[in-house]
Amino acid sequence: MKKIVTAFMLLLANYSFAQKSIDTTSVLKAINEISKEIEDTLFDENSYYYRGMYYYGIGMYHEAKKDFEEFIQIGNIRGGIFISGEKLYNVLLYIGWIEGYFKESEKAIKYYQAASEIDSLQSKPYFQLGHVYMNRGDTLKACSFFNKAKKLDKDIEIPIDCK
Repeated sequence: MKKIVTAFMLLLANYSFAQKSIDTTSVLKAINEISKEIEDTLFDENSYYYRGMYYYGIGMYHEAKKDFEEFIQIGNIRGGIFISGEKLYNVLLYIGWIEGYFKESEKAIKYYQAASEIDSLQSKPYFQLGHVYMNRGDTLKACSFFNKAKKLDKDIEIPIDCK
């Protein structure tokens, strides 16, 4: 598992570098290794988290979403206790992005709102909510979320005029 996590951290640390150095075949091998580990250990949400991230990284969004949902389910079985609140936050963002990709804006909104409840000081959920509402044509709501994101992160570039 350590080798898999190390490769995954490389993938996250520098995605463009990782794309050149870790090909799809290597990622699929890592996914197979994680899948074996999942069969051996029940209720280990970390395995689902990492496999979901690998799937997401190679564009297998349906598979990623299934693993992310399993990650959430395992935490819920434990009474809402997750090994890592940061991983839960990331999972909610990634499911939101996947739902947005498949034009499921209501579902995306639900996941972004849940992520913002975990960490209200991060700009990403608000920025993504702004995109959802912008894509729906609701400029007023979009600007509200974009401006909230901008307050949290001055470097964010708002894609529409919200003045």
